[in-house]
Amino acid sequence: MKKIALSLVALSALGLAACGDNGATNNAAGNTAETENAANADVNAATTAQDVLDTMGNAATDVGNFAENTVDATGDAIENATK
Repeated sequence: MKKIALSLVALSALGLAACGDNGATNNAAGNTAETENAANADVNAATTAQDVLDTMGNAATDVGNFAENTVDATGDAIENATK
């Protein structure tokens, strides 16, 4: 997704630059780059948030597995003690 966005920004900047040295054109290219940078920051933040959620989900699964293993071990200990 980033490569496509970068390609589009580069292509639009080249197209605008080919039209001549126009202050409005240069501003538009700059605004496009700023918009793309902001979009990339949003994507990176969303990716980071998803990574945090994945980590929390994995930790919750680990806690559940630990609890299940503890219950199993306790049951085994009680069964062995009563033999």
